[in-house]
Amino acid sequence: MKQKITMLLLFIGLNTIAQIKFEKGYFISNNGIKTECFIKNEDWLNNPNKFQYKTTLNSKVLTATIEKIKEFKISNKLYYIRYNVLIDESSSVMGQLSDKRTSDFTEKKLFLKLLVDGKSKLYSYAKKNLIRYFYKKNNGAKQLEYKLYTISQVQIAKNINYIKQLNDFFPCQNINTQKIKYKKADLIRYFEIYNNNCSKNNISQVSTYNRKGKLNIIAKLGYNLSNMKTIINTSPKLNFNAESSFKISFEIEYVMSFNNNKWAYFSEFSYNTFTSTDKSKIGFTGSLDRIYNVDYKYLEIPIGVRHFFFLNKKSKLFIDGGFTFNFPLNSTIDSKLASNTNPTSGSYILDLKRGPLFNFFFMSLGYELKDKYRLEIKYHSPRNMKAVFNNELVHLNLNYQNVSIALGYNLF
Repeated sequence: MKQKITMLLLFIGLNTIAQIKFEKGYFISNNGIKTECFIKNEDWLNNPNKFQYKTTLNSKVLTATIEKIKEFKISNKLYYIRYNVLIDESSSVMGQLSDKRTSDFTEKKLFLKLLVDGKSKLYSYAKKNLIRYFYKKNNGAKQLEYKLYTISQVQIAKNINYIKQLNDFFPCQNINTQKIKYKKADLIRYFEIYNNNCSKNNISQVSTYNRKGKLNIIAKLGYNLSNMKTIINTSPKLNFNAESSFKISFEIEYVMSFNNNKWAYFSEFSYNTFTSTDKSKIGFTGSLDRIYNVDYKYLEIPIGVRHFFFLNKKSKLFIDGGFTFNFPLNSTIDSKLASNTNPTSGSYILDLKRGPLFNFFFMSLGYELKDKYRLEIKYHSPRNMKAVFNNELVHLNLNYQNVSIALGYNLF
């Protein structure tokens, strides 16, 4: 409980020192007045219907809504324009699909996010599990139609009318529309090619508002502090000394494009060891002094989500959360008599067998400098497993726990 409270306090503290910044931008009101200001850049995952701004960095925070604002822009990062559009909000979630092929349009007032600028423009709108794309060639914005629907209890079909729309309104022989998926990357590429090579006016104005995700490969050198002990009503009662060891690992991290690149998925591959000793007065054959030596080797593959807190342009903090897959490798516990009278009598080898396939790590903190250098500390929840002796007639229920600290370098 204390550890969870500590983590919560740290999280609150990090949020306090890493607030989302107000960045230079502008908005245009209904009467056409342009206001230069500083807008709170939340890099919205879902399209907003309002935003906060300051007239100066030291002034109070004000709120502007879609009812009064026609468009707003934050530097060359984000650009939203208000349109009255017809949008099909049919669900794409299995079990909630429509049984009609045709789009079910409703009229709404929305801020659309500009993805590609130029003679022909591409916009996007996102809300929870919904993503829709819109185009503008002359006046107004229209949806590129795409819809999943059911034709029976076991069959799903697609309305891909957006392919016909591309062919009708943006014909371009330089690209095969049949291969264009209803995805941001594909549609951005199509509109960029059309604006650069196929538009009659040949106007090339590729948008700078499309931020992409980034893949990182990070090499790490780590240091583990671990302990192991028996749990429940296990005999003998063992409590192996806490020991330290080094580990080498590689991490794959994908930084997502939304919310100012503050979220990432990651997975890591590491090799770990734990060797320690315990002396027990109660052995399997009676009250003999015995020495137990554990040699635990395992592969560890954590998978999780990471959140960054930017301190400045060069440094940031981050926290992790997720779970870890564990794979023991030829791990043993060796039991021997402590007495020199008969050192081989009563020698036992217990093979560690995997208990739960994974365990959680719920407190991981780190610091990154210049997108290259990292320092992190990670606390793993206790891992329960069994050691089996003599064809599984005797079991040891074990609890393994460790804290690790690691230095990392972003290879690319």
